[in-house]
Formats: sequence, structure tokens, C-alpha cells
Amino acid sequence: IFGTYSLDVVASSSFSVNIDSMKNPNDPLVAYIKKYLSFNFFNPLLLSVVMFPFLTPVLDKMNEQKRNGVLELSK
Repeated sequence: IFGTYSLDVVASSSFSVNIDSMKNPNDPLVAYIKKYLSFNFFNPLLLSVVMFPFLTPVLDKMNEQKRNGVLELSK
């Protein structure tokens, strides 16, 4: 109850949006916030960074290249 109330307060004061997440849990903003705040300890990227910290600069470089359009990954 407190989580949805605090989400309503933050959304209304920060973004001037009335979402009423208690009555409408399927609101897109509520779904994005839940997705953003969900944390999984078994995330492969998190596990690789924790177990192999020397890979962090390599992953950062790959992310930078992907943002610049240099690295093309096949789907």
C-alpha cells in the first residue's frame, strides 16, 4: 500500500501526472517503474561483472560502440 501511495505522490509532484496506481495497476508508468525497479541476482550481466570485474571496461566499451552505431549485433 505504501509503495503505490509513494509512487502516486512522486508522480504527481514530479511529473504533474495523476496515475492512481492503486486503482489502475496496469498504467504504463506503473509498469515501467516496476520493470525498472525489479532486481534479479541471477542476471547474466550482473553475475559476469561480479565474478569477473576485469570485464567491466570491455562491456563499457561495447556499450559505447553500440550507442555510436559501430557495433552491429545480430538478433
